[in-house]
Amino acid sequence: MTRKSQLDPHIQDRKDIPLLIHEDVWLDFFNTYCNVWIKVKYSKLVRLDAEAKEIERLLESTKKDKKKNMNKVIVLSGMINNEGNEAALSELEETQALIQHLNNEIETLESRRLSVNERKRKLNFDILNDTVKIAYKEIKKQERILENISGEIEGLKEMLNRSIDRKHGIEEQKNQLYRLVHGLIGRDETNKMDDTYLET
Repeated sequence: MTRKSQLDPHIQDRKDIPLLIHEDVWLDFFNTYCNVWIKVKYSKLVRLDAEAKEIERLLESTKKDKKKNMNKVIVLSGMINNEGNEAALSELEETQALIQHLNNEIETLESRRLSVNERKRKLNFDILNDTVKIAYKEIKKQERILENISGEIEGLKEMLNRSIDRKHGIEEQKNQLYRLVHGLIGRDETNKMDDTYLET
């Protein structure tokens, strides 16, 4: 049975996946584990994100212009209808033409925004997929390292236990010898012998 090596694209519909280039945790990962392919995709995504922000800025500005000119149409229409100002007619026509132009601009920008956001979404998912693959590759490598370290620790524990047992055995032998000498020659003589033989 083969394992799936790609993420399910529908995860984007089920989970709100953030734009990775704005996530501190992902940026830490990027700085530590990224390869040349992720670097290329990262640069593309940064450019797309900048383009998306510029489109949003232009859209906001164009919509403000449209609103301003819509208000101007109301004023000019009032001047023509209520005051009979014929001179305002040509300005009204120019303003209406400008509004039509702005409508076309808005439509173009909204279409561009849709396209850029979709490209951002796909590229972000592509980077996410690469990130998951690299993360699991590193997890597997680190598991092997941890197994080796655990083996080393167990070996050190066994060595330490043997050293502790040996220490206890030597201490017991020393104490037995000391008790032997103490029993044979008594405390006072043992103290003198301590000073003679055990001086450091």
